[in-house]
Amino acid sequence: MKQRLIEWRREPSIVRVEKPTRINKARQYGYKAKQGGIIVVRVRLRRGGPFNRRRPNSGRRPKRMGVYGITTSKSFN
Repeated sequence: MKQRLIEWRREPSIVRVEKPTRINKARQYGYKAKQGGIIVVRVRLRRGGPFNRRRPNSGRRPKRMGVYGITTSKSFN
């Protein structure tokens, strides 16, 4: 697994994959090994703290900034 993570780190942030790494989890989401149909992609997520988005400096009201409410306690699924 450690070697796999090192390889993934060197790849781009979005990579198309042949088949899912966790097939049982993918099947819960409706994946079936058929021709065509579903495209499987591995996406790198931002991790670590402080997990706040950068505050935009152009003019908009605070509600539309999209800064707050994004925390590590929220699920990425």
